[in-house]
Amino acid sequence: PAAVGQTIRFAGLPYTIIGVAPPDYLGANRGIAPEVFLPITMLNQVERNATDQLATYDSHAIFARARLKPGITIAQAAAQLERLARDFRARRIPGWDQATSFRLIPTSDIIVYPPIDRLLVPAAWMLMVVVGLVLVIACANLAGFLLARSADRRKEIAVRLALGAGRGQLISQLLVETGLVAVLGGVVGVWLGRGLLRAVLALDLPLPLQITLELALDWRVVVFSVIVSLVAGLLFGLAPALQSTRLDLASIIRDESTGGGREKGMVRSLLLGGQVAVTVILLVAAGLFARSFDAIRKVDPGFGHAGGALVWAAFREQRDPLLAIEQLQRRLRELPEVRSLGLASDIHLNALNSTTMDVLVDGVEPPLGRLSHAAGWASIDSSFFDAAGIRLTAGRNFTVFDTDSAPAVAIVNQAFAAGFFPGREAVGQRFRTGEGTVIEIVGVTSTTKVRSLAETPQPFIYRPITQHRATEAWLVARTDGDPERLLVALNRVIRETAPDVFVLQSRTMARHLEIMSLPIKMAASALAVFAVLALVIASVGLYGMVSYSVSQRSREVGIRLSLGANRGSVIRLLLFGGLRLVAIGAAIGLAVAMVSAQLLSGLLVGVPAADPVTFVAVPLVILAVAGVAAYLPARKAGAVEPVAALRAE
Repeated sequence: PAAVGQTIRFAGLPYTIIGVAPPDYLGANRGIAPEVFLPITMLNQVERNATDQLATYDSHAIFARARLKPGITIAQAAAQLERLARDFRARRIPGWDQATSFRLIPTSDIIVYPPIDRLLVPAAWMLMVVVGLVLVIACANLAGFLLARSADRRKEIAVRLALGAGRGQLISQLLVETGLVAVLGGVVGVWLGRGLLRAVLALDLPLPLQITLELALDWRVVVFSVIVSLVAGLLFGLAPALQSTRLDLASIIRDESTGGGREKGMVRSLLLGGQVAVTVILLVAAGLFARSFDAIRKVDPGFGHAGGALVWAAFREQRDPLLAIEQLQRRLRELPEVRSLGLASDIHLNALNSTTMDVLVDGVEPPLGRLSHAAGWASIDSSFFDAAGIRLTAGRNFTVFDTDSAPAVAIVNQAFAAGFFPGREAVGQRFRTGEGTVIEIVGVTSTTKVRSLAETPQPFIYRPITQHRATEAWLVARTDGDPERLLVALNRVIRETAPDVFVLQSRTMARHLEIMSLPIKMAASALAVFAVLALVIASVGLYGMVSYSVSQRSREVGIRLSLGANRGSVIRLLLFGGLRLVAIGAAIGLAVAMVSAQLLSGLLVGVPAADPVTFVAVPLVILAVAGVAAYLPARKAGAVEPVAALRAE
């Protein structure tokens, strides 16, 4: 309570605390928990701009939460808003064209934040499918072992049935054993999962903002995990239990052999082939994402090649923000770590912001349904290109003469020049903004990535910061030394010389670029882990099946060896018997993976869905690992003495 009435400085401005929110209120969006809440009516004060942001119609970054009146449905509310949108379009209000409208989302459908949910939901479903496939492989492995174990218990079960035990009782007993193993595995899995979750939360990920998702294990997660384990164990243990109790009692009691029978051998073969097929699907997905991550890692962003650092600072309390920025720049340029220092109102590949400008060029019709073209833009100083590592390919840089009183000028990138002035020299050409301002092009730069590393070349416009002032700016510093040391030095000088300047974000250039490749890197890493886990489980299953098959064929091996068969030929016979199943399963898995890869094509970068490298490498990996898993028990069987094998049988 004592906090009420106190003054704090936030974003470079003094604020009076008028209330304290309850501790369990984490804001309107899960995962992004604000510590300070400001009234929306202060938007222009917090984010000073040349226009009144509360009066403009072209800001599409506002998410409003509305409570519907009694009896009004979302469909009715959406219809009313669509009428309003049609009115905006009819009045040709800037920022409103045929592609612009309102979108209503039920609060219950929002997970974190609408733009983030578009990526989060498919990623979560993909992860659940991958985990489910690994669980299927593990359960198929367990079913195969249970079938092999039931073959060894055929005589025991036959005797129990002959003495009057009911088939239902024996099935229940076998299912209890399977369920116990499954529940124990689930408990161990939850314990391991808790440790892995802590490790994931402790990772220093290059995120554009602080994420505070509550990922602690609670009773619902534990109950869900145990139920999934129990149901999976019972489902995959049911078939072996049913088959184990469907016996010809007289023949089994007379025959001392414990052979598994052709039917069980067929079921085990199907289970193994299914494991291999699913493993191939996971390996192909992991391979595609790994190749995609490698491709995106090699993408040239067009800037930031040299070591550098970025500081996003706000100069909102200054009467003349540009003068304050220039004074701070002079102090920062004196640092020995700084080779060059530039300024920009926005930085390329900024995950939290993307500014666009309506552009009209004579003779170039806007896209269908739009009143103008859209191009990204930023206001910069003349040192920005050198600091960011962007080349000026034609024309001139900005100068001190490009002031408010001078004609409006701009520098565009090559994508802009090629798109709007094909076959012509762009320098000297003019275009108009949505407000009608005529701007002359005085220079052309190399094209950089603007919003994502996977994008096609996008048009971009640079305006002189002296003609389009900003109260927030990105300081871009370039160094020949350690970027981390440079970042520390920049923040120290800002604190010491400009305490009123509020640093919103600061990071090295390398970390800034890593943000864009983080989603595909995480997908590749997660899929690789699960694919390797699936490969290990399938390999264990193959080893167990070949070992069991060899033990059941010990008499055959002894006879072949005693009749003069070469040990190498016996090993090859047993080896190829196991690899034949692997080859069939791999072929089926490749066919399914080819279809599944098309569903992932929208998430891949620089790699086709039918990537030949992945689809050739995965079968080779599977056959190599399976060959080792099958060779070890086959070699062991080929080393036995014929007499010992015959006696054992």
